[in-house]
This record gives sequence, C-alpha cells and structure tokens, in this order.
Amino acid sequence: MTQATVVRNISCNRVEVNDMLKRQAAAEGRTLTERLQRVLRAGLAAEGARRRTRIALPSYDLGPFLVDPHDRSAWPASGRRPGGE
Repeated sequence: MTQATVVRNISCNRVEVNDMLKRQAAAEGRTLTERLQRVLRAGLAAEGARRRTRIALPSYDLGPFLVDPHDRSAWPASGRRPGGE
C-alpha cells in the first residue's frame, strides 16, 4: 500500500489505519509521529501536484432589475417584489 493510498483512505477505518501505521513505523525503526508526518506530507504533495479542474457554475439571465439596487428608497418596505405578487 502506497503512502498516498493511506492518506486517501485515512477516513475509512481509523483503527486499522492506526495499527497499520504503527506496524510500518516499527518496521522502519521510526516513531508513529514520524511515519504519520511522512505519509501526510506525501499525500499533500501528491494533491498539490494535481491541478483541479474548473467547475462550470450555472448562470441565469434574469432580465433587468425591477428596482435600482443602489436606491434603497425604491425597495418595497413589505419585502414583496414590486409589480408582482
């Protein structure tokens, strides 16, 4: 299992991940903290290398303003839309 896979799967089963990291740290002669830091740094570096794709947000043509948004005196006091309901 690669370090990036560990980082991606860290939210799954915390007990299994913790036990696996402890075993790997012991096998490498490192502390759990050192092993966890290496895994997290590798995951963050891999994520930073990937470029996120742009999300196309929807846009709508709602027509002209019914009231001038800069003129607060033109806003209806009741909160209802002017010229409607």
